[in-house]
Amino acid sequence: MLTVLIAIIGLAIGAFLGKFLIQKTNQKKLQELEEKGKLILKEAELNAENIKKDRILEAKEKYLKLKSEFEEEANRKKNQIISNENKLKQKESHLNKIQEKNKRKEEELDSLR
Repeated sequence: MLTVLIAIIGLAIGAFLGKFLIQKTNQKKLQELEEKGKLILKEAELNAENIKKDRILEAKEKYLKLKSEFEEEANRKKNQIISNENKLKQKESHLNKIQEKNKRKEEELDSLR
């Protein structure tokens, strides 16, 4: 009977120690997983921040490119307008000369009459 009692006490102590060791192991694993999760989250946040910075930089570069293209187009159109205005001034000057020439001829004809 004493052997049975010792065996039961031994089993109880073994079960208690087993349960304690399993809890300790599980607690350690849980802590490791929590730390790993925190590390993964921190890496993800850093990665997200880098992606955000890259996207902002790309947007700024695209804005500057579009701005440059717009300014080039605006300057091209401005130069075209200036060129057209100069052509019109030349034509106007030419027409004025013709008109003056015709006026003189008309005056000459009037004076001859």
